[in-house]
This record gives sequence, C-alpha cells and structure tokens, in this order.
Amino acid sequence: MSELVDFDWSSDLTTVRLGNQDTVIRSRGRLVLPYSPVIQSKGPNGNQPRYLFASKELLAAAHLLFERVRAAPTIVIPNVVAVTAFPYPLDGKRCFVCEFDDDDAPVLATQSRLTCVICPDGRAVLKSAPALVEHNSSHILCDTRLKDTHTLCGFCLESGQCRFYLRKRHGTLQVDFTNSVCSKKPKTMSYAPAIQSSPNSPCSNFPVKCSLCSPLDHAIWRYALEHHIRHVHPDEDVEKHKSKWFITKAERDAMKKVFERVENARGPRKPKRDAPALVISDAHSSRLAFR
Repeated sequence: MSELVDFDWSSDLTTVRLGNQDTVIRSRGRLVLPYSPVIQSKGPNGNQPRYLFASKELLAAAHLLFERVRAAPTIVIPNVVAVTAFPYPLDGKRCFVCEFDDDDAPVLATQSRLTCVICPDGRAVLKSAPALVEHNSSHILCDTRLKDTHTLCGFCLESGQCRFYLRKRHGTLQVDFTNSVCSKKPKTMSYAPAIQSSPNSPCSNFPVKCSLCSPLDHAIWRYALEHHIRHVHPDEDVEKHKSKWFITKAERDAMKKVFERVENARGPRKPKRDAPALVISDAHSSRLAFR
C-alpha cells in the first residue's frame, strides 16, 4: 500500500472543531484518545499556525478506539450530523471509517436517549423514560445474554459506569438527575410510580438507597440490590433486607410478557427518502491500520 499523505483538518489552534462546526459532545472517556499532532508554524498562505495529522496515525487511533467499542458493545456512541468537512473528506471520499473485518460484528449503540442499545436495527425506540426503563429491565431479568451481569443501568444497560443520587424535595424523594451520571439519563422522572409494580406498569427497577451504604453513596438499581448486598456487604444477612430487593412472582411474570413483546417486535419502517450515502475512502479504513 502506498504511503498515505498527511491530512490537515484544522487551521485554527484556538478552537476545537468537529468538521466546520464548533461542537461540544458528551462522551464516555474510553471513546477519547489523546493525540499530539504536528504544528505547522505558518499555514500555506502565511496565516495562522495549524495542526497537521498523519493519516496512518489517525488510522491507528481509529482502530484502537473501535476495539474499545467492540470490547463493550453496549457503550453509547454519540451521534453527529454529517457536514461538508466531516466525516473528513479527501478527493471526494470520506476518510477514517471504522469497520470490522468479520461477519460476526456486534451491533453498536448510537446515542439516542430512548433507544435500546441491545435490540437490533433500532427496532426499540421508546416513547418515554419509564418505557425505556421497563424495556431495559425486561432484558436485565429475562435476556440470557445478560445472565452474568448484575449491575446494569436501567437507562443505558452499561455495567458499573453510571451513578444516580437521591434527594428530597418538598418532602418527596426523587432522583437528582442534575448530579447523576449517565449518557441516557432523562431530565426528570417521577420516583414514586417508578419503584412500585402495578398491573399496567409492572417494572419496579429504579435507583433505591442501600441502607447499609454511606448516606453520600450513590443509589443502587433495585433489580441489582440483592447482588449489591451480597457482594459489597457480605457480612450482612441479605434476608433482613428482602423487602427492599425481592421481586414478586407477579412482577416477574409480567416482565416476562414485556420481554416477549420486546423479542417479537418488528423493526421500524424505512424512511420514505434515504439520506444520500457517503462515499467511503477504502484507503482510509480502520481495517488497514496494522496491515
């Protein structure tokens, strides 16, 4: 393969840009990779200094980041709008596409707050935060793919990454979403209905306070509370706290029906007009990073 040319994507050292737009993206730290570009003291027209990036180094960085995603397929990837300068163009083609070599590639999750990260083809787009929690909780209780995971977040289905804190406001307990950490957290969600199982809303999985933890510690998702007590407080008798974590047969049966609907759901209708496809540069694919 011929040597790839250096690729200059910004002429402004004072502003971080994504394409041609000033953009702030909320993302997991594992999706960020430090990079030290070459700085050209003067641009081609004698103007301000600019960054220079070597294509082969960007390919390696893209490959490493993509491997991180492959290791955790439920991680949420931010969505951005394609613009003239992003994804980065070269000779009319878009560069640095990340793709798998094999046919058994996992389905990767894109950042839509009300979309399930496990269901394929974007078929599970929920109407509200409570509906998302109920949907995801049916995966947690009934999906055999998640049988060995015990600390999954009800909003994003990541394990051990999210933190939710409770507070009292006007005498009512609620989740402090402002200070909580989750890529899919809603702005608000009523607490009392969320922790009560009912025929029309069977899911009671929501952050609850562990009475054995410090008052400053984060809350625990109710479906994970038994596991939390057994492993974080092994000297405690878990049965003494059964009223906090026990899931009734009626709730389990109802959640199984929710999961059956999840499994039988059809994919979304195709839009009437598809967006024009991007022309990809095969010479700048992450598959070529270490060839």
